[in-house]
Amino acid sequence: MMRAVICKGDPTSHGGKVLEGNELVTTNGRAVAQLGHKTFCPQCKGTFPIIEGLDFHTYAGIGTAVDGMKTACGAKLIATQQQMVIDDGGGGGGAVPASSAAPVTKDRAQYSGAFRAVDETTGQPVAGLPYRIELPDGRTVRGVTDETGHTQHVSSNSPDTVKLYWETEASDE
Repeated sequence: MMRAVICKGDPTSHGGKVLEGNELVTTNGRAVAQLGHKTFCPQCKGTFPIIEGLDFHTYAGIGTAVDGMKTACGAKLIATQQQMVIDDGGGGGGAVPASSAAPVTKDRAQYSGAFRAVDETTGQPVAGLPYRIELPDGRTVRGVTDETGHTQHVSSNSPDTVKLYWETEASDE
């Protein structure tokens, strides 16, 4: 099925809108939204990330959001442009949701996500910021944010609460 790509400024089914997009990837001058980008929801009274993205159509390894995908509060994304569309029903690939009815294989986690560091003053992504992510199963993921301010993705076969720590210096542990 052909679905239109979501862009910064597109509405949601809860009356909100997409607040972020990848400024390096645009359609008609509008930044393309991806997994993890923020939306505002007046119905749920807050800012919530996009929790779905295509696994076969990515930028910097992060899935592209398309019409009908959801935010963390349950709102559906609504595309307002039709110039950039993606066929997501062609057999080899699909959405990477934060939750899915599809069975989980050993090689593919059902739940995944990444964090993004943004300067509170400028709103710009913070690259090179050391972080530590602690997972409930005891795993610890360390790294530095990439050029778009993102941590690496963490994944699990069950919904978990993770702890993110921004560190003052990188660790070799």
